[in-house]
Amino acid sequence: MRDEMASRQAKSLQAAIEQIQAAENRWHEDGGARLQDDELTRILTTLAEAVVAERVTHKLIHKIEEIEYHRNGVSGEGFHVVTFQQHPERTKMVGIVFLGRDRVAVFDRELLGRGVIQIGLPDDGGNSWHGDQFEPELRAAIHKFD
Repeated sequence: MRDEMASRQAKSLQAAIEQIQAAENRWHEDGGARLQDDELTRILTTLAEAVVAERVTHKLIHKIEEIEYHRNGVSGEGFHVVTFQQHPERTKMVGIVFLGRDRVAVFDRELLGRGVIQIGLPDDGGNSWHGDQFEPELRAAIHKFD
C-alpha cells in the first residue's frame, strides 16, 4: 500500500514537472504570453494531487493524546488545543489550531516547560515548528473529535 502511494506521488510530481516545463517552453515561444486559466488549473491540480500523496505517505503525527476546544478563545475567537506525539521516540508536542486555514502554531511541550519560546530550530535553541505542515493531520483529528 505504501509503495503504491509513493509510486502515485512520484508519478504526480513527474506529471506536474512535465506540465510546468511544457508551459514554460510555450511561454518562451509565445514571447512571454500569459498561460491560459485552464492550463494553470491543470498544473495546480496535478501539484495538489502530489502534495496529498506526500502527506498520506509521510505522517508527522504518531499519536493524538488529547483535544480541547476553548470556545471563548482570544477576543471571542475559539481555538482547539491538541496534544500529540510527533513520533514514538520524539518529544510531546502541543498544537494551537484557530478557525480558518493557515492558523496553526506548534510547540515542543518540554521546551515550553523550560521557558523556551524563541523562534528558531530546536538545534539552535529555539522552539519553532511549521504549523502548516502539521495542519492537515491536526484538523483531521479535530474533525473526528467534534
